Amino acid sequence: MNPGLKKAVFYIVIAGDDHTDHVFLRKAMNKLVPQAIVESLYETHETVTFLKNHQQHPHLIFLDQNMVNAGDEGMIKLIRSTEDLKEVPVIILTDKKKIFTEKELLDAGANEFYSKPYHVKALDHIVNEVREKWFVSMLGQTNAGGKT
Repeated sequence: MNPGLKKAVFYIVIAGDDHTDHVFLRKAMNKLVPQAIVESLYETHETVTFLKNHQQHPHLIFLDQNMVNAGDEGMIKLIRSTEDLKEVPVIILTDKKKIFTEKELLDAGANEFYSKPYHVKALDHIVNEVREKWFVSMLGQTNAGGKT
């Protein structure tokens, strides 16, 4: 593991209506990125309000596909049209009842697309992939360009 990753603090948002998903995702985050601060948003209006008025800048957003079309213009569009959020990675989690195709979600502005796993080890694998791809690259930006 990158030594800087152990010291960095990341602010993560989980937006989705399933409380159980939040519990398991938080457990995986606590195990693999223990220094992460995780904010859970369960309702559409709560998520839209947060995105429009956030006090803490998120480093990454996990978005349940059921929240993608939420709001007047859609959650991904709202994220991508908000100046200080447009570069924040958006990771879509979906269940077997796919509302949108992976291509539609990626074309809308999502960065990654994962099917919700049925086993904790598979979720750990997803969180580890996200950690290695996005958090390590954020450390490089922090070191190189002064971003946080």
